[in-house]
Amino acid sequence: CPEMLQDFLDFNDFLDRADEVLQSLGLEGVFQIASFHPDYQFAGTAPEDLDNATNQAPYPTLHLLRESSIERAVNAWGEDTDRIFEANIERLQTMGASGWLALRAHWQTHVDTGQQLRRAHGCPHADQPPAPLPPKNPGPVDEAAG
Repeated sequence: CPEMLQDFLDFNDFLDRADEVLQSLGLEGVFQIASFHPDYQFAGTAPEDLDNATNQAPYPTLHLLRESSIERAVNAWGEDTDRIFEANIERLQTMGASGWLALRAHWQTHVDTGQQLRRAHGCPHADQPPAPLPPKNPGPVDEAAG
């Protein structure tokens, strides 16, 4: 539901839990999670820094990546995969703050339209605040009690 995890700190907590699930399932090294959020902010940056825009998206998003796909990308790009990130930053700097804000405003128009459509079609979550996250590491499930 696009309206969930709108608070960036709640989103980060959820991302930590998703990473814990990968680890507990023994899938670390098989998959990794890339995260995107409308208010994404790298540690040590100001909210308005353009560098943050590389991980901003209209909705909170967790992108599950196969490590094998990442390996193929590394093979295609060579070991200097930082060039991808650097090219994204360079593009944002070329756009400048006004270009980025115009693109972001375009997103917001589509986000608002999507919410209006979900309301019109009776989505029960369109106007509800996000549900609280379950307790962290609640312990094993007692299947005999169920």
